[in-house]
Order: sequence, then structure tokens, then C-alpha cells
Amino acid sequence: MHNVNKCAHTPCGCPVGEGEKYCSMYCQDSGNLTELTCNCGHRGCAQSTVPKTEPKRSTD
Repeated sequence: MHNVNKCAHTPCGCPVGEGEKYCSMYCQDSGNLTELTCNCGHRGCAQSTVPKTEPKRSTD
């Protein structure tokens, strides 16, 4: 069985192969940053699954 681990960048959900720590240079460069979503660009990752909402406008 092939061992697949999760990317070490906390908000990233991408798999990485055995012996790998990050799925991309973006995640490697962002490794210790605190972020709510990941912008690595891989299909199905946090950034592409978080619904985008428009800011609420004031009705004043």
C-alpha cells in the first residue's frame, strides 16, 4: 500500500508522497504562516472549496 500524507502547510489538504513535506513551493514558502485557507492552486484544496461571499452593504 502506498503511504500518502497531508501537506505540512496547516490549511492545505493536498496529499504528498512518502518523503515529501509540502505539495508545492507556495506551501513550502508559507509553511509556518497562520492562514485560514490555502492558495497552492491544486484542485480540491481549501481555497477552491471555500465559498466566496460578497461583503454585506450598509443600508444607511
